[in-house]
Amino acid sequence: MKKRNLIIIGIISAILVVAGLVTSYIDSARARNSIEPKFAIKITTDGVNKVTYWGLGYKVIRYPSVSPNEPYKNNLGVKYGSWFMRYELSNYENIDIELLMDGKTIQLSRTRDIEFIIRILEDSKYINEVCDGINSHKIVLDNEIYYIKDGCGEIQKGRKQAKISQEDLNKFLKIIDDYNEIYVNNEENNPKEAQIIETINTSFTTYYKMSDGTWQCNGNSYKYRLQITGKMSSAAKSSTFVYLSNIEDIPFERAYKAAGFSSSTADYYSVEDAIFIDCFNGE
Repeated sequence: MKKRNLIIIGIISAILVVAGLVTSYIDSARARNSIEPKFAIKITTDGVNKVTYWGLGYKVIRYPSVSPNEPYKNNLGVKYGSWFMRYELSNYENIDIELLMDGKTIQLSRTRDIEFIIRILEDSKYINEVCDGINSHKIVLDNEIYYIKDGCGEIQKGRKQAKISQEDLNKFLKIIDDYNEIYVNNEENNPKEAQIIETINTSFTTYYKMSDGTWQCNGNSYKYRLQITGKMSSAAKSSTFVYLSNIEDIPFERAYKAAGFSSSTADYYSVEDAIFIDCFNGE
């Protein structure tokens, strides 16, 4: 009987190990590609500011922009690791990346881009010898100098290098291309860069009024600051929701749903279109 119990325990353990390896592989790939984990239990903590997905031997920590129910790609930061992993958003407001082939420097300001760059730089294992590839990008982080070697797909730190996955390399280059396009357009259309003329802090976020009449939040630029007032069902007082937006008009029903009151992803805006920044009740 004892031997039979040991065999049963061994079989169950083997099944759990295999299931953990398979689900870990799938969910790690989904997390890297901005897709919500599939084989994990979702738990929200710190109010609605942090979401942890618990899997078999692994977890994914995610920091949403507004609500855990908004589109997964709106994350400010996301990281995959073991059950013992700790992850908090960094304090960096921007990171400079020197384009060595073009002789210019671009500045990353979107939180999710900064968190991605920090992740691939700090989490990589620098064990390989330096390859003969050409240094294409230079990044300085916490007084450490990193070089991206585009040709051999590795990151150099000192005399060692770390392999970067093709997925992460493609995402890195896409981020650089996006900022480079903004840089070129600003050079052509806005010879004088817009300056911050007012910093506004709310209970939800910090945003900025710019000298060119636009607004900025988390590295994204918006044309409009909208105050949408109305009364929710069964409410005694009216409520006002404040958004920065590239959409000229937002109806009240969509405004309160996208402020964290909806459990449907379809009710939320992408951060490129609009972002919820504040709310208050009327008399």
